[in-house]
Amino acid sequence: MAAVGAKEETFDVWMKQESDTVQALGMAYAERETIEASYRVIQQVFLLCKWELEEMLLRLKAFNATNRACVMWK
Repeated sequence: MAAVGAKEETFDVWMKQESDTVQALGMAYAERETIEASYRVIQQVFLLCKWELEEMLLRLKAFNATNRACVMWK
């Protein structure tokens, strides 16, 4: 019975010593996952905005070309 008590005591001591390390590791992992997910969303938004900007610029270019053609025919 004494061996079982000693094992439990050793486990309790170890858990108290290492619990801060385990919690810090968990926090670091969660922060990394959050940062990576945020980065993926930012990339998607950037690509979407880039696509919309390119589309807008193409429309402006087409409008400008149409406007010039109308001026030339006057």
